[in-house]
Amino acid sequence: MPPQAALPVRRHTIGSFLRLLAHLLADGDTAKFVVAVLTGQYNGQQASIEALENRIYDAEDPDDPDDITLYPYKTSFDVDSALGISDDICIVGEPIAFYVVPKFSHSLRKSVGLTRRVEIGGTWAAADWIADFKVGTHVGLHEVPNFLFAHWGMRNEIIIFFPGRYKAGERDGYKMDIADIATFFESVTRPALQEAVPALRASNLPPTYEAELWRLRSENGQVAGSARMLSEEVVAKLAGNLRGVLEDAIAAGSPLHWARGFFFVHQVRGVKDANVYPPTGAAGAIDRFIENNHISAEAVTSYPNNWYFDAGVEISSASSDDSLAWRADSHTAILRDVFWIPEGHAVRMTKTGSTSYYKDPVSHLTEVAGCRITPGIRGRGPLGIVKLQAYQTDKAVTAAVVGQGSYHAKRVKLKQVMEDRDGGPIDLLFAVYEESRKKKVVSNARLEVRVPYAVREEVHRAMQGVNWRKYLVAIPYDNWWNLRTYSIIAYKAIAGTHASAKLGDRTNINALGLLMMVVWLTNSLHATPDTGPSSRELLNIVLPRRPRTEITEMTLPFRLARAHQGRSDGVENEFAENRDPAEPGENRPVREEEEESSDEDTDADEDEIAYGPGHFFGMMFMSGLVWDDGCSIPKIPGRTTHALKGGPFRHFAEMQYDEFCDLAYDGMLFRPRTQKRTRNKTQQRPVVLDEGESIPTIFDIKNGSREITRPAWQGGRINREDRNDQEKVTRNEFLSEIYRQLCVDAISLSPCPKGKPHGYVKIDNAHFSKVTIDVFKDRNPGKVLRTARMCRGDDKDWELAFKHLLPSKGELKAGDAQNYPKCAYYKMWGHYMAQIGTGSVIETARTAFKDQFLADIAWFPWAKPGRLWESNSKVLPSSKSTFTSPGLGAKVPAPWILTRQHCIWKANEKWTPGGTVTIAPGEDDED
Repeated sequence: MPPQAALPVRRHTIGSFLRLLAHLLADGDTAKFVVAVLTGQYNGQQASIEALENRIYDAEDPDDPDDITLYPYKTSFDVDSALGISDDICIVGEPIAFYVVPKFSHSLRKSVGLTRRVEIGGTWAAADWIADFKVGTHVGLHEVPNFLFAHWGMRNEIIIFFPGRYKAGERDGYKMDIADIATFFESVTRPALQEAVPALRASNLPPTYEAELWRLRSENGQVAGSARMLSEEVVAKLAGNLRGVLEDAIAAGSPLHWARGFFFVHQVRGVKDANVYPPTGAAGAIDRFIENNHISAEAVTSYPNNWYFDAGVEISSASSDDSLAWRADSHTAILRDVFWIPEGHAVRMTKTGSTSYYKDPVSHLTEVAGCRITPGIRGRGPLGIVKLQAYQTDKAVTAAVVGQGSYHAKRVKLKQVMEDRDGGPIDLLFAVYEESRKKKVVSNARLEVRVPYAVREEVHRAMQGVNWRKYLVAIPYDNWWNLRTYSIIAYKAIAGTHASAKLGDRTNINALGLLMMVVWLTNSLHATPDTGPSSRELLNIVLPRRPRTEITEMTLPFRLARAHQGRSDGVENEFAENRDPAEPGENRPVREEEEESSDEDTDADEDEIAYGPGHFFGMMFMSGLVWDDGCSIPKIPGRTTHALKGGPFRHFAEMQYDEFCDLAYDGMLFRPRTQKRTRNKTQQRPVVLDEGESIPTIFDIKNGSREITRPAWQGGRINREDRNDQEKVTRNEFLSEIYRQLCVDAISLSPCPKGKPHGYVKIDNAHFSKVTIDVFKDRNPGKVLRTARMCRGDDKDWELAFKHLLPSKGELKAGDAQNYPKCAYYKMWGHYMAQIGTGSVIETARTAFKDQFLADIAWFPWAKPGRLWESNSKVLPSSKSTFTSPGLGAKVPAPWILTRQHCIWKANEKWTPGGTVTIAPGEDDED
């Protein structure tokens, strides 16, 4: 699409643009204010922000860091973090806290810039011979299965890795199977601790992993974290004991060969403020850091290339009135001038097209940006830098807590913006910005480099005596925060129009596209912008466009074409074997490219596009938006864009566009829901297992070990497109997953009485995904239901009910059935039948399912042709054995259940994932 006609450009400094916004806001013309914030357009003009007017150094200035006639600033230095790989636990003079049940959120899940050599085994087969082989390859540490083994100090962790469980191409390769963790504890760690701990003090260790898991699980099903202290004497010999016990177990026949070669990563994180030193105190800074954190100096000096440290410098304004920030055009110069990286490599590594380079604009200013760089082997320079980060210290104000998710910063979601709830995430973010302005909080410019221990002194010397003015701008603190608060005010105004608009406008894809952009912009105010494929699709639509020949490095929002085979962007293949030699006996870590986005869509091939999007006016301005007297709600201009309904909408809304519209028109999307009512009119989604959780395989049908393709889900629907990367699963395993999902769906789709704040089901909504067949094995339905009508079913009743629950081939119900097509298990069963194809094989599986089901249950919803649950007050023939829950009136509707065994009713009991709890009468009925 060619660009629109250009408006006359008016140049603004940061300060003059903010004064313009303040004037528009004071005039009370919300639409003009919002348009100016998001597009820079006002009074028929286009604002262009000249952020470099705030630079503090010009080419004619003396290149003297100590010149008092130039802008005054201060520097301080520190050691922030450490990463060390070792076969031993290298903590001395300090106890550690060991986890029987690890905190899975603390596994190493993302790249830290280092790799490890692992061996991948296989088998060559020919007509007359078979041979096993192993191939060594370097993989990212985060791709090797691992879990948190122990911690020491305040924030320091020891993570154990098992390269023997590495599988090439495995998504979420860091995950350890819970059975392996349990086996390693029971067969290796527990006996090793019993050997190491004196005087039988290890006798109080749990006998099994499952016993400890039971102890830690609370009544609401949550697992508490708990660690056991191990003395420094035990720590000193623990790794050796683990290896000795492991070999003994293998020799005795235990199938633990996969555990051989385990190693530890020691991680010290985020301690920069505890390790600050002045410019004159660089000598020995890292050695003091090692001592203060109780890391074995011998381990570090023996293998200096296995230990990496983050050396940092922080530059602040001497006046305390300005925030100092990195110039976007300084990144190449920093690599070249400060860290002596050759010009060619420095230029190559700081191009937007380089996969080793991520630019981090400040408050949407394209000329003010930090960066993250992970050099290849040739680009590391004489200091061997494997990672460099230049960023702002105010990121700490909005940083996410470890374990809260996969993002480094707090984020808002599309759903939260749509709700426009007072006191919601946008309001809270505004309050953070506004209070920071009132308290005159300033942001410092910070630079960190990750280097091997061997160059510890050189890196600190490199960062001293630098004239940092050349790389910085100074922005007054009030302007710094007003850039963000004015943006949030505009975003809040857009969200407010949606909250009060009619449904047709709220589901308009152009209006939703603007909301998606609001989400993207909000999160980009304080975090690196998401440039994953779906975000790129959105930006391609909403940003101004120019001929690609006119798009410069500074205005480029993301890489416009995919990297070609052969890595034409110039980034080295970090997994090649021709790497520089390591010391004898080492498995030297090397750099691994970082994963930047959780968005897994595929790239579009844009090589031949004549026009491209860009940030042409100094800020991340949109090309325009429509909001005038003829438009009740702001929208992206132009015709409805079908592309937004695909990847972008799924990415931002976490559901399909059609599913979103269904929820909206069902009245389930835009009104706050009572948490005790079930969502029985929405598409049910498959169970997402907790980390380490697995579904037991309970079926053993003929040929059940054969594999089928696991379906790919998009929201509550199965994606029918063929994909090469779809996971395989055995027939027995998938049938077991359907069995579990049936139990979850049965509870999730239970009916709700009219006019009541809760459903018929007692189970908390948050626990629905934890439901298993055990719920229906229990002879007390009163643990689950508030009220019910019950019928003792005969074989004919159960045969007919099961026919509805799990139909034979060709009998799946279509959309006219109330519940079944919405059930995830029902779709999974359809997928199973489609994968198998053969009717007799399908019927064998169905029979096995029925036999298992009828053998397990004491009761179940009375499935009917059109619905999984039926709720009414009708009277059945006298030939049927029926009864009701105590106190249920004759004409009061209630859900019907079929029973196979004699059931009891105890209303004072309630099912939870942690077991049965006793409740007071009426306690669970409170709104």
